[in-house]
Amino acid sequence: MKGKTMNHNQYDTTPNLYDKDMLTDKKTYFLALEVEPMEVGRAYEQLPMYCTIMPRFHTALSVDELASALEPIFANFGPITLNAGEHLAFGPQKQLVTLVDPTEEITEIHQALFDTFNKLNVQYAEQEWVGEGYIPHVTDNQGKRLTIHQTLLSKKAYLVTVDHPLAGKQRKVKQLFKL
Repeated sequence: MKGKTMNHNQYDTTPNLYDKDMLTDKKTYFLALEVEPMEVGRAYEQLPMYCTIMPRFHTALSVDELASALEPIFANFGPITLNAGEHLAFGPQKQLVTLVDPTEEITEIHQALFDTFNKLNVQYAEQEWVGEGYIPHVTDNQGKRLTIHQTLLSKKAYLVTVDHPLAGKQRKVKQLFKL
């Protein structure tokens, strides 16, 4: 991202949170803003397009416990405008994404989630991409992508579980939150 400087070296001592032994009592989740509809309870090999509002995190908390903590946050926000920016390859796997303008509302909801998750002692899969390092983006899907300057209104958020990388590639939509 142009002009954005992040100090990733401060996280070099973070353990590999994809290590299977460290995740025996934890599940991996992420939070997504709707770009295309998702079905709660459905497992996907490839999710419909979404905007990552909170990258992957690990916790032993149940879906119900997480939903109880998250519901008040999402209830404080109305629909969120997503303004598409440039296309690029993102992260260690060079996933194709469309950057989303980091508007005040996106930044505020991410920060509220980040603050809550820190109180709940969740572990982030990649600490450098949360909080100040968060970069809103929509993951391309099966050749579909947002066009630059496209604007969408997201009215829903989803809590999604992620299989451990050694166990499979399933993503299961566990909870829907209305904005």
